[in-house]
Amino acid sequence: MEILLLILKTIGLIILWILLILLAILLIILITPFRYEVRGHIEGKQITANVKFHFWLRLIAACVNFADKKLEGYLRILFFRKYIIGDRVKKKKKKEDTEENKPSEDTAYAPDDEETGGEADDKPEDVIDSGSEDAPEPGDEESSDAKEDDKSKEETEDESGDDTGDESEGDDESDEPEGVKPGKKAPSPDEALEKVKSIYDKIKGKITSALEKYESAKKKLMKMDRFLHLKCTQHTIKIAVKFVKRALRAVIPKKIKGYARIGLDDPKLMGMICMYGGMFYPLYAKTFTLETVFDEEVVDADFCVKGRIILGELLIYLICVLVQPDLYRTLKAYKRMNRQGGQNGKEQQ
Repeated sequence: MEILLLILKTIGLIILWILLILLAILLIILITPFRYEVRGHIEGKQITANVKFHFWLRLIAACVNFADKKLEGYLRILFFRKYIIGDRVKKKKKKEDTEENKPSEDTAYAPDDEETGGEADDKPEDVIDSGSEDAPEPGDEESSDAKEDDKSKEETEDESGDDTGDESEGDDESDEPEGVKPGKKAPSPDEALEKVKSIYDKIKGKITSALEKYESAKKKLMKMDRFLHLKCTQHTIKIAVKFVKRALRAVIPKKIKGYARIGLDDPKLMGMICMYGGMFYPLYAKTFTLETVFDEEVVDADFCVKGRIILGELLIYLICVLVQPDLYRTLKAYKRMNRQGGQNGKEQQ
């Protein structure tokens, strides 16, 4: 019995230590910030950029580099690095493909000469005497003259028959009423009425369907207006706006350094750049300089952006939103509105 209790005790301690280790790892992930850094340089048409992302004292890092119109990226964990994007990955794939396509040593080669060389295709040969074919027989000339006479008689008979047929067709066409194409019968009044009724029914159906769609859209808009004017929905919208603002503050970069010298031919675009630059001037005035040039076409910039993301902070903001009771009230009201809309649609059908 004591041995069994000792085994259970050791198993419980092992499980407890595993849970504590997992909890510590989770706390480290939530508290330790994910840092990112973006560097770039623009000079005319040459663009270079470097994006770095590291975590936990740079033990886990990722990097993406763009230079000379080539993109490369790798992932590093401790001292192990693996390239994910770039020419190196393509070269590795090509090597693997070539190794797979290589023939193995055990593959069978071409068959022996004894099996293939001894076989010969025996094809029959037709011997044709050209002299016998070219020699005409004595009775052939008379028979050809008789055939020509018969053909001339048949052609004259066919021409006379065609003339009589054309006259009869002309008589038939003269009997047809005016305004009707040849070969088609004039529609009866009953058929004309049926066609008019079918066209009228189609137009009426389209108009009724358009009116039904308009009424259904109007009802949906009325329901959405009622839903948005509820107290719970207005409160949830305010909470969502606060959450978005706090999340952006937690994600927005903390340091922006560099300069930009911009000059374009389009004065309208230059005016828009100056306008937006003046709007955000308080955010970058101390560390970033923006110079606009109106008498020269120049694009020259060098910048560095640094920031951090703490997952625990975002998780706290999300929990504050999920705890609000008005959120669940709005969800219930939205579901109720959808149910009523589905029931009304079934009744109309």
